[in-house]
Amino acid sequence: DYDSLGLYYSESGQATHYLTQKMPVLWTFRDSAEVVALGNSHMQAAVAPELLSMPAINLSTIPCDMHCIENLYETYISTHFSHLKYLVVGIDFDLWDEYEPGESMALNFGDAPGFRYDYNHDYWRGEIDSAFVERAVKVAEAYKMQSDIIDPRGWMRTECISDWGSDGKEFADVVVDSTWSDDSRRYELNYAQLDKILKIAEQHDVMVIGLITPVSPYYKKTGSYGRHGMRRSDAEILIERLKTVESKTKNFVLMDENKMGNHDYLGDVAYDYDHLCWTGAEKLTARLDSLLIKLESKR
Repeated sequence: DYDSLGLYYSESGQATHYLTQKMPVLWTFRDSAEVVALGNSHMQAAVAPELLSMPAINLSTIPCDMHCIENLYETYISTHFSHLKYLVVGIDFDLWDEYEPGESMALNFGDAPGFRYDYNHDYWRGEIDSAFVERAVKVAEAYKMQSDIIDPRGWMRTECISDWGSDGKEFADVVVDSTWSDDSRRYELNYAQLDKILKIAEQHDVMVIGLITPVSPYYKKTGSYGRHGMRRSDAEILIERLKTVESKTKNFVLMDENKMGNHDYLGDVAYDYDHLCWTGAEKLTARLDSLLIKLESKR
């Protein structure tokens, strides 16, 4: 009785999130994707799966901290993606203050019955077939939430509005006071989730790539790492910690494309202060592809 299958959409008028649109992508490519990208809006804008040389999808959603990434990986991805080799996770420690554990997933699920239905059926371990996928896609089409998201495999192309080059406006928006980064509790909670991800990935012979996406280089002229107010000094400490994780963990690679603002994403590559546009995504995805090819040669 598949009465709630694929109903990832609110029927009460509650706001829906990008995850509702990404679920048909998840089910459609579960048997073919070798690369899955998970994260928030930064990752959603930055990685274009169709430009990678390996079968890939982008399941990023908003909001999505490390608790969200771990949840999606453990329940859906590790369960159904038998060909997965690489998990690309967004490392956005400047956003780790926004939600309590589990809150970001609750916002993504909302009151949509489909997510509860999956939970109640143990995420359909060993029960997915073509009829299941067809049903989920048809429900998405019926709710007019399908849009054009399956062809680009979950990537949402953004327009090029902001100039990060020398001719751009020298301004970087900071919307949160930096004092929040004095609280290390949120960091530790998110690092604990990253550790869980790495342990699950190791069991499935999956390599995890921690991706730090670039933000406007003009943040170097401020005391903030990015838009969300983290002190640059705190960000440097957390990046060094990630490098330590990389050195001690066989299945983790850090891909820092921001380099504390000392990157080469200049000119018309951005949508705003901290999101790439489609030209920036092409550049970043090409570099990710080179890394994947290098890692693949060592498997």
